[in-house]
Amino acid sequence: MQLAPLAERLAGTVIHRGDLHREGYTDVQLRRAVRAGEIEVLRRAWFASASAPREVRDAARYGGRVTCISLARRRGWWMPEGVGGELHLHFPPGSTGPRLDAAWPGVTHWTRPLAPLGRVLKAGVGDALAHIAVCQSPDTALVLWETAARIEGGRAARGMDVGWRGWLGH
Repeated sequence: MQLAPLAERLAGTVIHRGDLHREGYTDVQLRRAVRAGEIEVLRRAWFASASAPREVRDAARYGGRVTCISLARRRGWWMPEGVGGELHLHFPPGSTGPRLDAAWPGVTHWTRPLAPLGRVLKAGVGDALAHIAVCQSPDTALVLWETAARIEGGRAARGMDVGWRGWLGH
């Protein structure tokens, strides 16, 4: 099987080393592409192209997942005026935690995920909705939830059925 060049395979995205191994890429090929400047390694296990979205690159770099209003923007949910543009990242309790410097201007969400995480850099719709519910004003959260229901359909509806009190630990 002929593999695409790594720069081409990673164009516009960030992929975990394990996933690249499963596709047939070797560590020798990965190191060679990094040394040649074709791709970048983030936090030892994630490989990115220069054209990958900044927030996804940052999620890999810091060990989190894009969530809350940052995920809402990525998914095309309508954003009310005045909602900040800072990056929101999700970190499960007990994880190795963010590698954030003190000047990092983003928002962190430390919650148990609603579904198993696996190797992903974006939170699920349900987790993003839960983060929006506790992070944003009630009016903003309602607008985003309604937009999610319209755009996401069944995925958003399943997230809305979650018992938030149990999820929040109350």
